[in-house]
Amino acid sequence: MRRRAFITLLGGAAGAWPLAARAQQPAMPVVGFVSGMSFSASERQAAAFRKGLSETGYLEGQNVAVDYHWLNGQYDQLPSLMADLVRHDIANNYRRAAAYVDRILKGEKPADLPVQFPVKFELIINLKTAKALGLTVADKLLVAADEVIE
Repeated sequence: MRRRAFITLLGGAAGAWPLAARAQQPAMPVVGFVSGMSFSASERQAAAFRKGLSETGYLEGQNVAVDYHWLNGQYDQLPSLMADLVRHDIANNYRRAAAYVDRILKGEKPADLPVQFPVKFELIINLKTAKALGLTVADKLLVAADEVIE
């Protein structure tokens, strides 16, 4: 009963948001590309990255989105930039909620909709980059990581 009430609340609240139009679009993964340099200084690296994506079957704008960020040597902005990138599953979760609104508006009963949870979370730490930036990664974080790149 609590699940039904939650889904009904979710559907009712989200129904007021102008997100239903996006429900028709398939979810596209978003990759964050962060460079410590300026755009012009790292343009070749970004091009090589895009080429590597295409060689593995990913075409920017078609089946993957790339969110580019240039630090221009201002590494003190890195923590806030990373926080912004994380805020972006969270916005994706709301996009997924719009798909529920779409189904409800098309006549499905909220009680009949399945409850969805995030399928996978990954934490990957690049120690080489962290050291280059002068960052220290806590041991607890290293233990919790799915992958540590030396």
